[in-house]
Amino acid sequence: MERFGASKGEGRLVRIFVGESDRADGLPVYEAIVRKAREMGIAGATVLRGVMGFGANSRVHSAKLLVLSSDLPMVVEIVDTQEHVDALLAAVEPMLGDCLVTIDRVEVLKYQGGRGAGGEGRVMRLYVVRHGKAEQSSPTGRDEDRPLLARGERQADYLGAAFADLDHPPTLVVTSPYVRAFDTAERINKTLEAEFMTDGRLCVGEPVSGVLKLIREHAGAGALCLVGHNPQLEHLCGTLLAGASAPPVRVRTGEAFVFDVDADEPARGGRLLESIRLDD
Repeated sequence: MERFGASKGEGRLVRIFVGESDRADGLPVYEAIVRKAREMGIAGATVLRGVMGFGANSRVHSAKLLVLSSDLPMVVEIVDTQEHVDALLAAVEPMLGDCLVTIDRVEVLKYQGGRGAGGEGRVMRLYVVRHGKAEQSSPTGRDEDRPLLARGERQADYLGAAFADLDHPPTLVVTSPYVRAFDTAERINKTLEAEFMTDGRLCVGEPVSGVLKLIREHAGAGALCLVGHNPQLEHLCGTLLAGASAPPVRVRTGEAFVFDVDADEPARGGRLLESIRLDD
């Protein structure tokens, strides 16, 4: 089914209201919904974080109240045709619990796949990769010298092969200099043969602001792969999904998140295309 004709048509806007602490299958409910939407090829999904609200249990959730700050209201907005919306809601229904769901008719004026969430500027394909599974210690006793386990090596090799099969594989790989990240990036790049460099802004403990600047500096790369560590990458993915105030998104060892982002203003948020990981 062609979505919205050539440039416009009638669609459905779904809003799913959940709590920030609500979980499904080990993930925040809002993240699980977005992942399922991407898996099903939904046209677009956005997560918005509220500063105050209350739901079915009438409990007030507010950023001003410290005791409740871990359960602020979250809204997942989804736009697609009636057919695709119905299929998605059926798929996510087991996750929802006491959530509120609304559906509105909307006129879609323009839909173009592969654009960043902002719809302006240069669109970059961004691969965010957490290093593969690593040893708990290193011969030197230094955290930065911890090597990959055999499982981590397999995870990195798998990502390299998976990236190479995609429409826009990375043309530039930038990695933390830590051994476990560097070796992950090097194994990924064996298949890609992309430009390769290290950057200290991807080290453990560095702020997300530095990574956003790094992305802007390489705006002309077209497809950029970053290899680094948590918690930085979890906060980066949260920012790319829903803006600077968004909560972190879980990123497992050996996992890659693939986004389309505005290369000049990545903090405006991006579109999650898929997540890739070898589960062995």
